[in-house]
Amino acid sequence: VADSISQTFFASYFPHLDYFAQVALLKKLNEARVSEALALTLKDNLDDRNSYKNELIRQLLSTE
Repeated sequence: VADSISQTFFASYFPHLDYFAQVALLKKLNEARVSEALALTLKDNLDDRNSYKNELIRQLLSTE
């Protein structure tokens, strides 16, 4: 998932995935460097809930 083509794909489809698919993808991205497009998508998908998804997104964005 580290290549830019895959990350561009996930950036465009991430909002349409269900919560569990989003969490699974975020776990896979844990070791990858997140592209700028995917980082923007992830920031846009943070919500008001204190969810595991939000925690994973914050972890990914803090390692940029």
